[in-house]
Amino acid sequence: KSSYVNFDKSENKMGFDYLRKHGINQGDKFVCLLVRDSAYLESFSSNYLTDKDWSYHDYRDSDIDTYSLMVDELIKRGYWVIRMGKVVKKKMAYANHKMIDYACLDDKSDFLDIWLMANCFFCVTTGTGLDKVCQAYRVPQVFVNLLPLIHMQSYDHGITATKKLCWKGTNKLLTLNECFDNSYQGSQQYYEHSIDIVDMSNIEIKNVVIEMEERLTGKWVDTERDKSLQAEFKKVLKKHKDYTKYHNCMHPEARYSTSFLQQSPDWIR
Repeated sequence: KSSYVNFDKSENKMGFDYLRKHGINQGDKFVCLLVRDSAYLESFSSNYLTDKDWSYHDYRDSDIDTYSLMVDELIKRGYWVIRMGKVVKKKMAYANHKMIDYACLDDKSDFLDIWLMANCFFCVTTGTGLDKVCQAYRVPQVFVNLLPLIHMQSYDHGITATKKLCWKGTNKLLTLNECFDNSYQGSQQYYEHSIDIVDMSNIEIKNVVIEMEERLTGKWVDTERDKSLQAEFKKVLKKHKDYTKYHNCMHPEARYSTSFLQQSPDWIR
């Protein structure tokens, strides 16, 4: 893979020295996990003595412990997992020597934030600032629990899976077009439009992430039905009135979660 900015020899030594310190050898593959919660913005308000209410971002948050099955499966497949973050609400309850809760360690640094994201095999993210490093360094990304869907990354290598949107009172899933039509960027707006937000389950997150792992390692084979569902999804996206506002191309390796499309084919309407 090529990138826009390269690390020099001394910077790479610092990065690999850090990995070795935590038991990761230079040839080992690691996956970065970046899960948004409200702790960072709350600390920002505290540190800068501002009373800004950041709760409108809460719709983007998810619980780190719902990522445990995914982490466990990656470790079983030989990977290390590094949980990223500057300030987080809590440690991950899942414990394994190959899961490094970097966000909760004292030896994290701004340099390592960048270097680790640039050098991981792929990144699992809920869609927040630090994952832009992966884009710059051509690292594939899995976006989970992302909202709004219209913001999915279509211009680079990645798989997207969103939180479910359901009509309040009926628990009926919004269709794909309805998700695009209700692309709000504030928690209150979803409430005002009678939409419930349902986070992805542990197993749903695992399935999406393993799809990326198997695609990158050549194990994944799309069926004709998979290809058809993906084509239908992209057709609906490209026809939506807001498509050109957020997208101007579709990367051949940008797709919506195959596992979700397989389970909910009627969603694409």
